[in-house]
Amino acid sequence: MNTKTAKKVLSLNDKIHISFQEWFDKTYGNTYYSATVYINNEVFEVSQKYGYNAGDRQAINEALTSCGYTLRKNTKNPHRSYDAITSECYNVLKRELHKNTRKL
Repeated sequence: MNTKTAKKVLSLNDKIHISFQEWFDKTYGNTYYSATVYINNEVFEVSQKYGYNAGDRQAINEALTSCGYTLRKNTKNPHRSYDAITSECYNVLKRELHKNTRKL
């Protein structure tokens, strides 16, 4: 039995801001990030994920997917969906990765 839940589709009128916190593990050379996603008046916390380049399109898609949202597809200009999204990325210590220490 397939119990997939439908994701909410975001439009260009939605106010989306994503704050990434990134940590680099010098011992093993791995990068991890967590994110706080602000969509209109809702706030979502995204737990620690493995990967680098927090703030790129793939990380933005993963953050929105984990919150239950997806971007509207634009066949003429695939980058148009990202125009309404603002994002920022901070390098933090490992102990700060799970905490949202910065407020908008």
